[in-house]
Amino acid sequence: MYTYSVKMEPQRIDIKIDFSCYQAIIEDSVKDFNETPKKNVKIISDMVITTSYLTLTLTSEAPLESVGRALRSFTAIILEKEKELISFCTPGGSLFRYTLIKEENEIFKEDSAEKISDAQLINALVDYVCANRDTNSTVYKKKRMAIEEMKKIAKEAGIAGIIK
Repeated sequence: MYTYSVKMEPQRIDIKIDFSCYQAIIEDSVKDFNETPKKNVKIISDMVITTSYLTLTLTSEAPLESVGRALRSFTAIILEKEKELISFCTPGGSLFRYTLIKEENEIFKEDSAEKISDAQLINALVDYVCANRDTNSTVYKKKRMAIEEMKKIAKEAGIAGIIK
């Protein structure tokens, strides 16, 4: 399982939305989202509704390329239930901007590196390297540094020598 902690704020910075006024609608939308059949099962939990933003935990059976894309149907459910919120959308129809607070991969919750199989490591590395660029520059820099370190390890181990 893959777990993502997400902060959702209004996409338009020129407006203020008091999300606490829509608490019942948002909670009902969470219930509908969780009960909607999906190819890759996703569940919203730990919802916190404040006056200016929402935070939630999104759990997915498969890794997500884009948390925002995964939550698009959740936003559609909210807008369907409360048409008034449509006026807060951008011209492109976006209500929220999403900030990834924390991402956890169940594979790496193991106590010991020895418990991680080679296949799990390779799959996790491919997911890590192939994921789209993070919008957070600090996260992106950390990711690039990690990839550069992996390249050095591959070169020292003689793996990089077989790459043509």
